[in-house]
Order: sequence, then structure tokens, then C-alpha cells
Amino acid sequence: MTTYPVTIPATVAPSGTSWRIKRIIGTSTSVFTGEQQVYQYTGEWWECEVTMPPMRTANARAFVAFLVSLRGQYGSMFLGDWDARVALGTAGTSAGTPLVNGADQTGNTLVCDGYTTKGVLGYEFNRIKFSHRRFPRI
Repeated sequence: MTTYPVTIPATVAPSGTSWRIKRIIGTSTSVFTGEQQVYQYTGEWWECEVTMPPMRTANARAFVAFLVSLRGQYGSMFLGDWDARVALGTAGTSAGTPLVNGADQTGNTLVCDGYTTKGVLGYEFNRIKFSHRRFPRI
């Protein structure tokens, strides 16, 4: 039995990825005044389009076996951003000891404290990693 999430076989690597965030937004425009109301619902997720290079038969079979192991929409996988495989740096000791401030946080904000400078942690579109889970961007 497969344990999820699964990882892409090390023998294959995408030749390109295209990431986009999907949000559920509702709009209503008055036909009389043209005024618009916009509502952002709580659902949002990241989608990724992956382009694979031509492969030799052995690698292609390993990749197809990986796809089959997902069992359609049932399974999950670790993908990561192949365009950002190399870290731009670390927060280092000068940044202090960044910690998550408060358990069970939800929404679009992660409250942290313990860092002394903005460092690597605070710049937009940097990636941060907690345990084995990676947040795509901050």
C-alpha cells in the first residue's frame, strides 16, 4: 500500500514548472449603477503545470509508475519548485531565533517573533521551510 505523500523519482526532473495561485473570488455588478461588490472566499491553493523532458524508457516507466501510484486525485505528492532548488541563503545567527508565535494559526498570515533583523526571512517571495513542509512564498 502506498503511503502519501509520495516523491517524484530522483531519476527524472521537470524541464519547466509554471506556478499560479488560485483563489475563489465572487463578484456582483449592479446593472443599474455599475457598482461592483467583490468577496474573497476562504478557498485558495497553488497549482503547478509541469513540463517533462523526453526520457529513455527506464526513466519514463519509473515516472509513469509514480503517476499511477497517486491514484488520480486521491494521492498527494511532494513537488517543490524546481526553479528554486538552490537556497539564496540562510537567516543565520544574526537574524536571532525566528519562532512561530501562536499555535493553530489560520488564514494568510503567519505571526512570528524572535528575529532581530529582517534578514532572509522577511523579504517577499522568499521561501521558508518548516520541518518537512515548505511554504511556497512569504
